[in-house]
Amino acid sequence: MRLVLVVLFYCYSSLLFAQSDSLVFFYEKNNYQLNKAQIQQIHIDSTWESVKIYSSCDYLGSTSFNLTLSQQRADFAQKTLLDLGLNSSKINLARGLGEKSAQLENERGNPKDRKTTILIWKAEKKDKLESLTSQIKNVSLGENLIMSKLSFEGGYSLLLEESMPALEELIETLKANPSLIIKIEGHVCCSAGYEDGLDKSTGLRNLSQSRAKSIYNQLVSAGIDTNRISYEGFGGSKPLFPEEKNEFEQQANRRVEIKIISK
Repeated sequence: MRLVLVVLFYCYSSLLFAQSDSLVFFYEKNNYQLNKAQIQQIHIDSTWESVKIYSSCDYLGSTSFNLTLSQQRADFAQKTLLDLGLNSSKINLARGLGEKSAQLENERGNPKDRKTTILIWKAEKKDKLESLTSQIKNVSLGENLIMSKLSFEGGYSLLLEESMPALEELIETLKANPSLIIKIEGHVCCSAGYEDGLDKSTGLRNLSQSRAKSIYNQLVSAGIDTNRISYEGFGGSKPLFPEEKNEFEQQANRRVEIKIISK
């Protein structure tokens, strides 16, 4: 089986960022409203084609409380955009991601995790999707594509917020190509004997499976038919660099791929 490296999605992601903007706002503890100074940073214009909002909390408080609070932040940001004149049809998502885990916890929390990110796509997005679709048509069935822009917190299946544009490009590609069927494949590095990595959130050695399933669940939440997507974790059994001589090779082995099943 031939492996197609990241050319397809890496190039698309670079183009997408060139035609998109983002706004990031931070909060005091337990607050969900944007203040006047933050609202004044939002300048809506006619080039805004699509908007998605992601909000998060730090680890202070219970999991359920933080999930509710993060959604309140996303909802308030959405209401603010509407009040400023953005057409509601251009807001595709306003999602609270709950809390971010931390390696070292303290009573002050982590202010960098108390935030809302507003992703703004410009009018050029459609052309880029058409270009991506054209490239997919040149990929043979059974080939794998490395999703280099999908990154996770170390030891966890939680997708990093900066990886959301890469997730969105995959969602939009699937929506633009309704006959496309894929399999999400997770891989880890640094595993002796090809075993799977430890998922710190569950204590189970199924990290590659958990990460693949995490992406699967987000695709389902975005409306992708479950008949079109599947997932599997391979642990460290399929390394690109078996000896892992340096950090670059470790990072290359720590990856998510998608296999083209049908198109």
